[in-house]
Amino acid sequence: MKKIQITDVMKREMNRKLMMFYTGIKRSADGILKKQSQDTASKLDILNYMRDQAGTLKTILNQEGFNDKFAEILHQGWQKKKSITNGISNGNIDEIYQQALEAGASGGKILGAGGGGFLLLYCDEAKQPAVRNAVGLRELDFRIAERGSRVVYFA
Repeated sequence: MKKIQITDVMKREMNRKLMMFYTGIKRSADGILKKQSQDTASKLDILNYMRDQAGTLKTILNQEGFNDKFAEILHQGWQKKKSITNGISNGNIDEIYQQALEAGASGGKILGAGGGGFLLLYCDEAKQPAVRNAVGLRELDFRIAERGSRVVYFA
């Protein structure tokens, strides 16, 4: 499969439509990852689905660009990820995510192992003020970069 060609237009769309919030929930990923590892054999169908999502997203980005299908796939992946093991989500995270959807976000997921940390949302610009208000969390200003992540400033 060919590499994703992220154009300047696609990058601008991503920067405009992706929002990231800090949940305020600090946790060690070790416990979640250990439990997930123990359950791997019984969850291979879900893990394979999640692996295949990367290819699906790549195809969509290459063929159609960054669009609402991205949000739909994020949402589907988040629903699958939560079913892998307890601790990936909790009532607080589920409530925040539901509030974001009701306020206008189209999809999203917790980044990393889960259990807290950062929530990534796909949301059209016109609905972003309502989503910010609904989730009530600290939003992080970030930009899509070709060379991976780096923290410029976090206070």
